[in-house]
Amino acid sequence: MATNDSFTMSASHFETTVADIVIDIKTQLKIVKSSISESKNFRGHLKENAFKALKTIEELINQQRDKFKLELNQMINAQIAQTSISYAKAAATALPTKTQFVVTVMPKDSGKTSATLKKEIQSRISPGKLGVGVSAVKHISRGGVLISCDTKGDAEKLKNEINSKLMSVEVNIPDKKMPKVIVYDHP
Repeated sequence: MATNDSFTMSASHFETTVADIVIDIKTQLKIVKSSISESKNFRGHLKENAFKALKTIEELINQQRDKFKLELNQMINAQIAQTSISYAKAAATALPTKTQFVVTVMPKDSGKTSATLKKEIQSRISPGKLGVGVSAVKHISRGGVLISCDTKGDAEKLKNEINSKLMSVEVNIPDKKMPKVIVYDHP
C-alpha cells in the first residue's frame, strides 16, 4: 500500500505531466493560429471560423485542466483524510498506563547487596497481612530495592512498616517527575 507521501508525489508528478501536455497542445494551437493569420489562402469568413474553433478548443482544454486539478486535489485530500490521524485523536485513543507508586529502600550500610536487602524485607514484612498490593520488587543501584505498589496509600503503609521494623535502611517515596519534551522544527 502506498503511503501518503508516495501518493502525493505520484499525484504531483501526474499533474505535472498533464500540465506539460496542456502546454504542448497550447503551443501547437499557437503555431496553427499564427500560420492561419499569416496565410493568404484563407479568406475572411473561413479565417474567422478557424479562429473561433481554435479558441473553443483552447477553452475546452482549460476547462478540462481545471476540472482535472479539482478532482485530483479531492482524491489527494480524501486519501490523506483516510490514512492520517491527528495528534489529538492518537492521544485520546492511547492505552491508559497504570500509575505505579514506588518505595525505595536503601541500606545505611554500604556492604549490603540488593539481594540480601530484599530477603531481609521479605522475611520481616508481609504485604498480605498489611493489606498492601505490591506489584513488583526490583534491584536498584547501591544495594537498594524498589518496591512498586498500586496506590499511594499502599506505598505509605509499606514505608511506615519498613521504617518501624528495619532500622538499618532508609525508606523513601520519590516524587513523580513530570515529563518534559522539546519539539524542534514543528511547522
